[in-house]
Amino acid sequence: MLRNSTTQRDVTGDGAAHDDQPPRHCAVKALPEHPCSECGTTAPRSKRLAEGGGLCRPCYNASRREECSRCHRIRTPSARTSDGAPLCGYCARPKRACAGCGRVDHVTAVVNGDDYCQRCYRAPVRACGRCGQERPIAARSQYGSTDLCKACYQTNDAECVVCHLMQPVHTTTWPIGPVCTGCYRRVLRTPSTCASCDQVKALIGSSVTGSRICGPCDGATRDYVCATCGAAGDQHFEQTCIRCSVTLSVQQLLSSVSATSEKWANTTGEI
Repeated sequence: MLRNSTTQRDVTGDGAAHDDQPPRHCAVKALPEHPCSECGTTAPRSKRLAEGGGLCRPCYNASRREECSRCHRIRTPSARTSDGAPLCGYCARPKRACAGCGRVDHVTAVVNGDDYCQRCYRAPVRACGRCGQERPIAARSQYGSTDLCKACYQTNDAECVVCHLMQPVHTTTWPIGPVCTGCYRRVLRTPSTCASCDQVKALIGSSVTGSRICGPCDGATRDYVCATCGAAGDQHFEQTCIRCSVTLSVQQLLSSVSATSEKWANTTGEI
């Protein structure tokens, strides 16, 4: 059983100004800026410290990070278990049997009352607000923006640090810099010996001499090591390699089938 780690603010929704809300036409004053007690940057204060001073938004976000009790990644808790253990946004999502494939996995979408995993969910097809083509929508309209297909939703082009070509950026979280989709998959699927720790890992970092090293040796928390067998490389289901992902999926599917069969048998016996 999960409980939200944050509370939601009540919204009236009638569009009228209330005594405790400023009229919408009022000018919004800029927030006062103070030196951050952690990094020293002068910025609006996001948290006031009991001993004096405060934290800017980036430092405040960093201070909230904890190790997820399920996947052990360092993330800001999205929810907590009944005993108070933190759960990241990925692990906090419910797991149920998918209506498409039957596998027990995180629910990506609920369509007409049916749960669908990421593999089986199909995005709605509508006219893209930028190119006008009828395509699956990758980013839905919100806050005045329009629906965008995957091609129009691509991030800005940048020089990939691996192939040195101008490509749409797939990730910018690796220590080596921006990486395109092709090089992202290639690096994860071909782990090599790290020049720093001599272990076979995905080399997503770089040393001061320019040698390719693994993430932890370059200060990153992600090392792309299977949480079950310890093999380095691409990960699929719950931070595991493809071999262990298949094993886990089969085990959870069989557990789901057994539980459903037992429930059906008990129901039949009561008739």
